[in-house]
Amino acid sequence: PTYISKPRATRSVRTVDLGGPGAWTSGRLTAEQSQQVREAETAQAGAAQAGREVEPARAVGD
Repeated sequence: PTYISKPRATRSVRTVDLGGPGAWTSGRLTAEQSQQVREAETAQAGAAQAGREVEPARAVGD
């Protein structure tokens, strides 16, 4: 058999960026939802540059 003399195949390592937009969703985002995520990230980045912290939006009942 030829597979005995062949070198081993290397395994690929898959990395998942959990910090990216939509990484924590269980489904697909619509274009509108993606835009909202980008706007929120931009607002947080701007607040961080200004030296103040943005309080995350809370769910109803929290």
